[in-house]
Amino acid sequence: MTGKKIDQDDVLSLPDIRAAIPQGIQVKAINKTKGETYLAEHALTGRQVEMILSGSLFNLMRKRPA
Repeated sequence: MTGKKIDQDDVLSLPDIRAAIPQGIQVKAINKTKGETYLAEHALTGRQVEMILSGSLFNLMRKRPA
């Protein structure tokens, strides 16, 4: 990512996030503002992955049995 910078108002897209996160592979981030693409690796815990795939912590808790 040398020479590339993401600024505060840049719009980012993570098109393959749901497929990439559970497998622990690189995630592609597209900076729509600058027309650049970045590859990144996540350091999310299993619980954080579950929350993202569920859409939120609230949705995750709602799915679990009482």
